[in-house]
Amino acid sequence: MGVNIKDITKKYDDFTAVHRADLDIKRGEFFTLLGPSGCGKTTLLRMIAGFNDITSGDIFISRNKINNIPAHKRNIGMVFQNYAIFPHISVFENVAYGLKARKISKDEIRERVLNALDMVEMRDQAEKEPSELSGGQQQRVALARAIVIHPEILLMDEPLSNLDAKLRVKMRTTIKKLQSSLDITTIYVTHDQEEALAVSDRIAVMNRGVIQQIGTPEEIYSSPANAFVANFIGTSNFIYDTALTGDSSRLLSVRPEDTLIVEADSGNINGEITLTTFLGECVSYEVKLENEENIEVKVFSKDMGIKGIGEKVGIIFPEDKRKYFDRSEES
Repeated sequence: MGVNIKDITKKYDDFTAVHRADLDIKRGEFFTLLGPSGCGKTTLLRMIAGFNDITSGDIFISRNKINNIPAHKRNIGMVFQNYAIFPHISVFENVAYGLKARKISKDEIRERVLNALDMVEMRDQAEKEPSELSGGQQQRVALARAIVIHPEILLMDEPLSNLDAKLRVKMRTTIKKLQSSLDITTIYVTHDQEEALAVSDRIAVMNRGVIQQIGTPEEIYSSPANAFVANFIGTSNFIYDTALTGDSSRLLSVRPEDTLIVEADSGNINGEITLTTFLGECVSYEVKLENEENIEVKVFSKDMGIKGIGEKVGIIFPEDKRKYFDRSEES
C-alpha cells in the first residue's frame, strides 16, 4: 500500500513544525524520515498515524484520503522508541492484544501470534513477563505486536535509540530483513544517519520542518542537495578559502575519504597533521591547513605508512569529488 503526502503543514500557534511536505512512498518501500531533533520528522509520522491533526494538506493510503479517519481505524502498525509493552501480561498476551480488540477467534489469534513471534525469533519467550526480557527482546516483542495485525503500513519512531550500539546494528538488520520478507510499506524515523543509510530504500532528509532532499542512500550521500545535507549525512570537509572556492559566498565540500594527502608543496594547499587516529583498515588524520581551517582525511592503512603529528603535508581536493554550496545553506 503506497502513502501519498500532499502539501502537509503542521503549525502550533506561530511555530511551524512541518512546512508543506510532499512525499510519494511506494508500496513495499522502506522509507526513512531523517534529521536532527526538532526537525519535524516525528510530527510528520504522528500525522500519518492519526495521533496529530493536520493544519493543512492531505494524506492518502492506497489513494484513500485518511485525514479524518481516527488512528485506531487506520490499520497501521506502530513501533515506538519506548516499546510501550504492557508490563503486567506475558509476551504472548502483549502480541495478542491488538487481535483481541478485533474479535478474532482464539485459534487464529494463537496461530498469528506464534507466527509473529517466530518472525522475530521470540517464540520460546512467549510465556515470559516483559520484566524478564532484555531491551532488545522487548523491542522484538513490540515489532511482533505491530506486524501481527497485518497492517497496511508499518510506522517506526526511533525504535532502536534505547539499545546499545552493537544491539542496534543487529536489530536494524532484523528489521530490514523482516520488512523485506513481509513486503510491507514502512516509514521509519531516526536521527542516526548511519542507521538510515543501512536500512532505507529511500530517505527524506528534514531540517526545521522542511524536506531538504529525497533520494536513495547512495544519491543523498554522493550528491547532497545542499550544505546541510552534506554535513548531516556522513562527514564532509567544508573549505571557505576563496583561493579554492573562487567566490567568497561559496563553500567547497569534499568527503574525508575523497581528500588526498601528498607531499608538502605538491597539493592544492599545505597543512600540518594535528591528530592521527588508527581505525584498523583506515587511518583518520586531522589536518590544520595553512589558512587555519581544520579538515579530516581518511586513507586506507595499506596505502601509505602512518604519518605522525606535526608532519607537513600537501592536500588535494580532486576536481571530480568537489561539491560547491552557498554558505547560507550550511545550517
